[in-house]
Amino acid sequence: MRTTAAALTQVGRISTLAWDVLRALPRRPFQFREFIQQCWFFASVTILPTALVAIPFGAVIALQLGSLTQQIGAQSFTGAAS
Repeated sequence: MRTTAAALTQVGRISTLAWDVLRALPRRPFQFREFIQQCWFFASVTILPTALVAIPFGAVIALQLGSLTQQIGAQSFTGAAS
């Protein structure tokens, strides 16, 4: 029973936060320069980890696809499918 009440409290807090954000969005002045700086910061922080995860993931997919195309005799399509 206690976990249900805690969960509902958390949902209420998240809903209140979402409502406050939606209410504050149309207010002027919109800080466009701050928005661009935050976007750049977010991109610069996430590009390297994304690339470091995507490269091995792509290699695993290519290996699996190569094995599959070998089984069905379509090895010439491995590069295009990857």
